[in-house]
Amino acid sequence: MAILFRLHIQLKLYYIFIIIFIIFCSYTSNAQITTPLQINLTFERSLMQWFFPIQFGTPSQTLNISIGTKSNLFWAISELCMIPNGKACNNRITNFFNTSLSNTITITNQEFTYKYINGSELVGVLANDTIIINNQTVEQITFGLPMNIKNGNNTIPDTITGQIGLIPYQNYILNKFANNIVGIALSMHSNDKADVGSGGSITIGGLNSAYLKDNDENNVVYQPLSQFTETMVNVTNIYINNKPINLSGPIWFNNEIQSIQLDDNSANIIANLLPGGSYSNGTAIVDCDISPIFDLSFEIANRKWRLPSSVIPNDAIDGTNKCESIITGSANNGSWIFGSAFITNFYMVFDQSKSQLGIASRNDIHYGPVEIGVQFPLGITSDHICLTIIDQEGTSQAFSLDNDLDSDGFYYLGYDYPAYEGSVYNIDFYSGPPINKYNCSGYHLIKTPPLTGNVATNPWKISLDDYSVGMKVKVPSGTKCMDLMVYYMDTTITQILTFNIDELDNEGYYHVENFVAYEGSKYGFYATDNSTTTPIGGPGASGCTANLLGEIEQIFADFTNDPWAINF
Repeated sequence: MAILFRLHIQLKLYYIFIIIFIIFCSYTSNAQITTPLQINLTFERSLMQWFFPIQFGTPSQTLNISIGTKSNLFWAISELCMIPNGKACNNRITNFFNTSLSNTITITNQEFTYKYINGSELVGVLANDTIIINNQTVEQITFGLPMNIKNGNNTIPDTITGQIGLIPYQNYILNKFANNIVGIALSMHSNDKADVGSGGSITIGGLNSAYLKDNDENNVVYQPLSQFTETMVNVTNIYINNKPINLSGPIWFNNEIQSIQLDDNSANIIANLLPGGSYSNGTAIVDCDISPIFDLSFEIANRKWRLPSSVIPNDAIDGTNKCESIITGSANNGSWIFGSAFITNFYMVFDQSKSQLGIASRNDIHYGPVEIGVQFPLGITSDHICLTIIDQEGTSQAFSLDNDLDSDGFYYLGYDYPAYEGSVYNIDFYSGPPINKYNCSGYHLIKTPPLTGNVATNPWKISLDDYSVGMKVKVPSGTKCMDLMVYYMDTTITQILTFNIDELDNEGYYHVENFVAYEGSKYGFYATDNSTTTPIGGPGASGCTANLLGEIEQIFADFTNDPWAINF
């Protein structure tokens, strides 16, 4: 009896261990991956495909799988696509996943389909198995095993072993990561002697900030995805040299084609506005040598995204100085297709959890020079304002700011003096008109700190915030009035402004309104115990009266804080 009792206890413990093991296995197979997975890609120009290795099954079998931005499906070639199981591919001895050798695979009866651009349809079944990417094991992920192709006589090329779709909708691979997001930075680095080269990278479960300006993920601009269809977002306008063309349309992204494919009417309009451009039968012809100043931009998510002008010409036409363009026509189904010509020039983000698409300019792409806009200085009362701009190479030019300001007070220098990525510029403001192309007359009023050109947007707008700071003053107790004396760069020019001290913040500071401090100028502050009838004065103003409570003589502004805090 005791033996039977002990046996019963042992059986109970055995079943408990089995249950615990099943729960553990279930947890580990469903546990989400928390560390972003950065994957370096290989680009093959002849195939226009980006690849990376994935190990399938147990024991593992390695295949080079391509990526796709048109689908959310993950599929791999197996023996099921070959006769007698299927006809989607030719019989192979290598370069496929032999499912019969994996002891962890489960093949379901659930069908999957994948539509090609030409209308044919890849059909197969879904399976579950373990994969390894960059030493990261992903347990029991679902992927497709193609069998046949409908509506077409073609077969999958022998060079293709599968594809991982990146569209952020019910995406099997993104579902395995705690952060359902993928950052995409595709490149086409190959040369005439080598068809294969570096293809950039993708990051599953996060972003690679090394590609972003200032390494800052906040530079990604997001656009909500209203529904998960092939049409992902809308282009709300197209610009050529900053002028809107008033064309718009829904788009989806497909890295498997190179061109930017529009409808025929839109392609014809754009082509004829490109340098040397013409359009016929779905093909745009342009000059092969397009100036780097030329700007073709697409507005998405309320931002203009500029293509480098060198991208616009594509294949050269023998015996001419003309090239076919990456702008093509014949887009159907009411939507445009943006291929690798666009995708490889921006950082793309597919965010499944928030249902949004992100776009950012990339550090490794040179978008070309941009126009410069400079906001008019605040508080200057001279009849004439002239600015000089000079870069680190010593190239300078003078401009009169007497007119042609936009509604926000910006003056645009035009393409006679554009900004280049990485170049550093200094701007100086003077009180007189230009005396020649390079110099201004009058007194030296204001200078800016060195400003690094930003070509991510066109124009590059240099605002007051870029070369000035606000002011807040902690005045002595009982102060009713304050005179502010401004000593500009040329100290023979001064300006007096008078302020009634009528409101302080919680820390006892008076915030100076409608005036800012500039680098290189000096400022004096004089506090009195009586108000004035002239709240804000200027040269010749009467200023504050009564008893002086405190004074600060000729100090430079502190540009490390905005606003600059002055304490009596």
